[in-house]
Formats: sequence, structure tokens, C-alpha cells
Amino acid sequence: MNQPSAQLPNVVNLPEVVLAFGRKYDIKRFNLGQLAQALEWAGFIGVLVVQAMKLGTKPSDEQMVTFVAQGVGVSSPAFLPIISIATQEPIEWLEERDQPEDLVDAMNLFVKAVQKNRDFFTPENIERFKEMFAKLVPETPTSGGESSTTSSTMDTTTIPS
Repeated sequence: MNQPSAQLPNVVNLPEVVLAFGRKYDIKRFNLGQLAQALEWAGFIGVLVVQAMKLGTKPSDEQMVTFVAQGVGVSSPAFLPIISIATQEPIEWLEERDQPEDLVDAMNLFVKAVQKNRDFFTPENIERFKEMFAKLVPETPTSGGESSTTSSTMDTTTIPS
């Protein structure tokens, strides 16, 4: 017999309560409006999620320390915007938090928001996105009569902020 409760989180966007800054926040998967806001930061979050996937299920302490250090560094431009999107708190208000525990609270909110939305970066979705965006690449005939895609002149060495 099929167990509907095992499928419930995939069907219903259940929030998880995170206590931070002396408040309660219901963090859930982003709706389309929130996702549209977060797309600007997808590259940073994608790198973080890929690094997490590479760790496996039982990383060593050293691997976790490296992951946290690299994850914080890579995703730092997205840190406050993602928290703001998830909590609806203005970035300016978040920037003014000055209590010692505020960094831990902010990190907890950030991690929960990424965790709730990481399905955006599943291998299946990435493959679907590659297929969709491949349609945007123009084809040009080569000298042998075959089609070839043109090279992009866009600099891909840095992620724009």
C-alpha cells in the first residue's frame, strides 16, 4: 500500500520554523516570485550545493571544515539577499544586526533557505536547464556543411553580482 505521508513534503510546501534575531521565521520552498528574486544568486548557491553533494553522507571533520570555509566564501555575496528573500526582512535591517549571536542566527536562516530550495539544483533539473538553454545557442554552418554552435564572447571567469 502506498504511504501518502512519505510523499507529503514533496506535495505540500511545509514551512520549518527557525528562531533567529528573537523572532520566529517560517522558512519554506520559495514561491515563483521569491525564486525569481533568488535567480540572481543561483550561481553562488549552485556552487555551494554542488560542493555539498560531493561531500557524500559521512564527511570527515576536515572535509566539513573545508566545506564550511569554502561554502561561506563562495556564497557570501548571496548570503543577505537569500535571507532577505526567505524572511521578507529588508537587507538594510539585516545589515544592522550587531549582537554576537546574530551571525549564527543568520547562518541558520541561510542554510535552511538553501536546504529548502536545493531541489532547484538537482542533476535532473540541471540537465533540463541545459537542454532548454541549448536552444538559445545559435547554430552556424561549418565549412563541411555540418552545423556548429558559435562561441560565446561572454567572460565566464567571474560570476556577476
